[in-house]
Amino acid sequence: MNEIAIKKVALRIRERRRALGFTQESFAHHAHLARSYYGRVEQGAQNVALETLFHIAAYLEMAPAELLADVTIDDCKEEVQRSRKAAERPA
Repeated sequence: MNEIAIKKVALRIRERRRALGFTQESFAHHAHLARSYYGRVEQGAQNVALETLFHIAAYLEMAPAELLADVTIDDCKEEVQRSRKAAERPA
């Protein structure tokens, strides 16, 4: 799991939700998501499927790309490097 990228997306989601004046609970209800699941999304503790990311973006009234705007190539490379190191370890 790419923790840095997920945390950045979670922060964008949280900031936008707050800007719209929703609590976590009220937004989860508005977007037809379980409150506990949505809470994990905002904490960066939940890896979100693209379909769910699109769903959340629509209810936040923003393009999905805006949620990913702060994620850099370096964030992605870090995860790739971690995966390679894990694969190189002897079994």
